[in-house]
Amino acid sequence: MLIRRFLRALQAGRHAVETAPGESEAPRRTMAALVLGAGSGELLAAQALLRASKADRTVLITNSTNVQLYQLPGLITEFLPTGDWEKADASRVLYVRRRLSIVLSKWEVTRYAAFGPKAEQLMAEVAAMGGISARSSEGSRATAA
Repeated sequence: MLIRRFLRALQAGRHAVETAPGESEAPRRTMAALVLGAGSGELLAAQALLRASKADRTVLITNSTNVQLYQLPGLITEFLPTGDWEKADASRVLYVRRRLSIVLSKWEVTRYAAFGPKAEQLMAEVAAMGGISARSSEGSRATAA
């Protein structure tokens, strides 16, 4: 009796693996908004853009420590610790570029928008490093002053 239950469980597991969705699924569209050195107005504009997007996933990448501004249901938030840009040395800048590249790869970002004085420049630098895939770099860019 114990062996029968074991065999049924084994067959059920095999059936689940055989019928599981594979690589044929369509890739998920991910929209990201990079908000750096911006005030609450830019954060709210980024949130509105992400909510209006038709993406499957929305990611807000920010250096803001004001958590209350970006707590929205369904919004993925990534903190990018940039520190003081005016006093940043080469190692800090390299760290921020690499960290942003990792976040973009992690969420497989297909489109992005940049908000804030340094955001567009940082996205261009990460794209030059190859941190944004070819599919992502073809996405739209919007800058809010």
